[in-house]
Amino acid sequence: MTPEDEIAKQDVIIDSSCTLEEAIIHCQTSTPPIEIVQRQRLIPVEYYSFDGKLHKGQYVIDQDLAEDVKEAFKVIRETHFPISLVDPTSTSTETSAGFFYRVNTSNPNELSKHAYGRAIDINPMTNPYIRGDFRKPEGAKYNPSLSGTLTGDSPIVKFFKERGWEWGGDWTDRVDYMHFEKP
Repeated sequence: MTPEDEIAKQDVIIDSSCTLEEAIIHCQTSTPPIEIVQRQRLIPVEYYSFDGKLHKGQYVIDQDLAEDVKEAFKVIRETHFPISLVDPTSTSTETSAGFFYRVNTSNPNELSKHAYGRAIDINPMTNPYIRGDFRKPEGAKYNPSLSGTLTGDSPIVKFFKERGWEWGGDWTDRVDYMHFEKP
């Protein structure tokens, strides 16, 4: 039986089923330019959550990166790497997300790669952004021995790097374990 056959037999919990317009409008702190919005695609992804059940969510991502994210979620699903939640309309600190029109966390004078749909985050509470004493999200802890934590040996980290993505866990002036971006 193929992995696809196995998935088809399971009940899938729907975490997100919005339209692209709903996903782009929701949670934005300012209105993104139309030329950026037109490049975004809403892609469905399936993953196992921490409850051990198969879930379906959605990412908003630049059209040029959609296939990479779909393929990455095949790796995530096949390895049963748990994901808390994938919902572009959620404001929960547990949410894994892509497109979000905002400035860069480390340099407020430039836009984040998320503002272009060229970055995704995975499990923020177990894979935080850390710069000195500052952590985001607040209360997040990085413990590589916990399930759902990304490390340099994680199959998903290796997959993204092979596809030319940068992992924030490799940065030296700060670390952003949840973050993957592609120039």
